[in-house]
This record gives sequence, C-alpha cells and structure tokens, in this order.
Amino acid sequence: MGQDVLYVIMSFFILTSVILAVLVSQFMAPGTAQDIAKKLEIAEKELEVLRGRVIDHPPILTLTEADGYYFPSGSAELSDDFVTRLQQVIAPQLVDIGASFNAFTVRL
Repeated sequence: MGQDVLYVIMSFFILTSVILAVLVSQFMAPGTAQDIAKKLEIAEKELEVLRGRVIDHPPILTLTEADGYYFPSGSAELSDDFVTRLQQVIAPQLVDIGASFNAFTVRL
C-alpha cells in the first residue's frame, strides 16, 4: 500500500471516531438540540485540525539522469531539453504542490 492510501484510511478512521464520539455523547448525556449542535460544531473543528495534520510534509521530487535531467559532461549549463522538461513538467508540479500545502516558497 502507498503512503497516500494509508493517509486516506487513517483519515477515514479519525472521521468515524469523531462521529461515533459525537453520537455516543448525544445519547449518553441529556441535552438540548442547541447543546448537541454546539458539540457537533466543536467536533467538526477538531476534525479539520486533524485533517491538516495528516500530511504535514511536502513530497520530494527527484530528478534522475535516466529521465533526462542531467548536465552535459564538464558543463554546468542546462541543455535545451532539460530546460523544457523543467518548464513543462516540474514547474506545474511545484505549483500544484505549493497550492495544496498553501506554500509560497520552494526549498531546493
């Protein structure tokens, strides 16, 4: 199983635990509809906090020589193919990752 699948499963169990806790507290303690709604709202806020903690680190992008990311021998200049790949493949990935993590900087 991939790491993403495990995070989805873990999020599902956290969500069901919160819902179960709210339902149990609803039937165990008498209260008005307003009390129950307030408890549910608190549980939803806690769930949002937990969702933010599930994935707390961005992925690492690896540029391999086999995929065409290399410098010509004895040179530090980027080949035209390398630049094209960076612009068309890597840059859009970085933008998407940055948006998903609400990030404004990229660390290389």
